Amino acid sequence: MEWILDRFAEPILSTLIDTILKGSLVGAALIVGTTALGGRRARLRGLLLNIGILALVAIPIISIQQNFSITLPAEQSAIGSQAIDTSVPSIPIPVSLDQISVELLMIPGLYLLGILVLGSRVLSSLYGLFKLNRTCVPINNASMIDQLARVRDSIGIRRNVGLRASPSVESPCQMGILTPAVILPADMKFSRDALETIFLHELVHIKRHDCFYKMLGSVCLALHWFNPLVWGVVRRCSRVQDQVCDDWVVYLQKSPDHYVETLISVVRGFRTPGSFTYQMDMAQGSGLLERIRRIRELGGLTPTLGSAGLTVSVMTGLALLAMVGFLRIGIA
Repeated sequence: MEWILDRFAEPILSTLIDTILKGSLVGAALIVGTTALGGRRARLRGLLLNIGILALVAIPIISIQQNFSITLPAEQSAIGSQAIDTSVPSIPIPVSLDQISVELLMIPGLYLLGILVLGSRVLSSLYGLFKLNRTCVPINNASMIDQLARVRDSIGIRRNVGLRASPSVESPCQMGILTPAVILPADMKFSRDALETIFLHELVHIKRHDCFYKMLGSVCLALHWFNPLVWGVVRRCSRVQDQVCDDWVVYLQKSPDHYVETLISVVRGFRTPGSFTYQMDMAQGSGLLERIRRIRELGGLTPTLGSAGLTVSVMTGLALLAMVGFLRIGIA
């Protein structure tokens, strides 16, 4: 047991402390920053949250690499004692190995158990998508295919996007990262104008790679399951994804009322999906009223970053990169 404490206790606890503190710093900064931006700058908030999601995934991975680095034996390290020290500077936490008990080492076990539980939900959702994909059939309506292609080209998407129908979905949605597709409910009929709005909303999700970031959000929850700030960031990211799409649709179609009517028409009979389902539903029931209120109050916003927004995004990314990659918090 002494060998285990000597060999693994310090790096394990250092990794956990590093993950908790850095995750909390990133989560708090994102929540405060996106709240300060208000409800109008949805695209900037979405970009900052996406950068934050990437940083949160990287934190435990980099921390493991820093804390479990291979050290040379004493006799070999003496030979290279004149080498330049390139280790990452550390902020020490005043805890000695003498204070670490066997009971304290149960904390890493609980952390890994939480990852396994959340990870199993992620795998379950992926399996659900696999089953959903098997129920999808291609839509061969030439008019609908041409309409989807025209909307796709109008917003600058160069890759192919499939068009399918499924009896297992009750709202238009988009799924797929490498081979994206728009999925329509098999038993619902839409007018040409409504289809234009539906295609535009789902294609903006594809253009922004929202499915990818939604999946990364679930990975964040598995790695930081104990941190309520990270849960808040992931929920906020999901909500802002739809707000950005709302802004684009209203901006391009110049008709907030028509968009709201379309949302209401597709939400009837809609069953709210689980939070770990990696599909982008056009009308998610839990946040629909908030979205409708926002569209009516702020409809017609220009969904562009501008030079100031781009500068803020770059500075935020560099700050998070510096903190995640070069700041180390460990046990003294």
